[in-house]
Amino acid sequence: NLVYIKMSTKKASDIDVNEIIISKGLPYKIQFVDRKKSGKHGPAKVMYEAFGLNTNKKLKCNVAGDSIVQVPIITISNYMILDITEDRYMSLLDDDGNVNDSIQLIENELGKEISDYFFQDKTVYITIYSIEDKEYLMSYRLEK
Repeated sequence: NLVYIKMSTKKASDIDVNEIIISKGLPYKIQFVDRKKSGKHGPAKVMYEAFGLNTNKKLKCNVAGDSIVQVPIITISNYMILDITEDRYMSLLDDDGNVNDSIQLIENELGKEISDYFFQDKTVYITIYSIEDKEYLMSYRLEK
């Protein structure tokens, strides 16, 4: 099953922490980057660690600094949570007053924190990254 994802490319030496890359057809968020300069042992090297969005699968790579890395085109959306149903679907309000009921709260530590705060009657705002037809819950913040 090949999945076509709109993307651009970037040199591995230009990748930074918190960027999203595509590896083996899946999106990963960079957690750590270590760059080694060119020297007597060869060209510049880049070592990075990342985790899969919604999978938390860890990825470790050592590549040449001039290697090409795929970077997806991302749409970022911010929402306020209006409701969370028993089957964990969220009712979300965007800045334009539109409601989205299609995103399910993921079952991991981030999802648990969001659910806990919401059911403590806190106003919770979330950030969703959309990559093609998939949506990834990236972060949250509480109303001050």
